[in-house]
Amino acid sequence: MMLTQVFRQKDQTFANMLNEMRYGKMQESTVKIFQSLARNVTYNDGIEPSELYPTRNEHKTGRGLITKDKKLLTNG
Repeated sequence: MMLTQVFRQKDQTFANMLNEMRYGKMQESTVKIFQSLARNVTYNDGIEPSELYPTRNEHKTGRGLITKDKKLLTNG
């Protein structure tokens, strides 16, 4: 089954950029636009965002888990 209808994105340009990312075929202009959105984010509530990985194997090659006291745990 292939989902093709966009429901939540009203900006067609942004929807196209997300599709390029999803298919892994991003144009250089799309990469530059996404890179321009990079910024430092401060969370005042002390809750950091979760990192999601599609498979356990990709998680193992990721940076691992960070505990509440900022210690890095890795899957060895």
